[in-house]
Amino acid sequence: MKAWWPADEGADTGRTLAITDDMDWTNQIHVGRRFMQESMLTITSEASHVG
Repeated sequence: MKAWWPADEGADTGRTLAITDDMDWTNQIHVGRRFMQESMLTITSEASHVG
């Protein structure tokens, strides 16, 4: 399963993506950028029974 999470949280694995996710509609420009980690996760049967 592919997953994304904030780069400053969790494991530093996979690749880092710069996401532009805010817009200044008055000036028609993208503002704000955050970094996300993208990686593949392996789900095991033991993990699905936690909690």
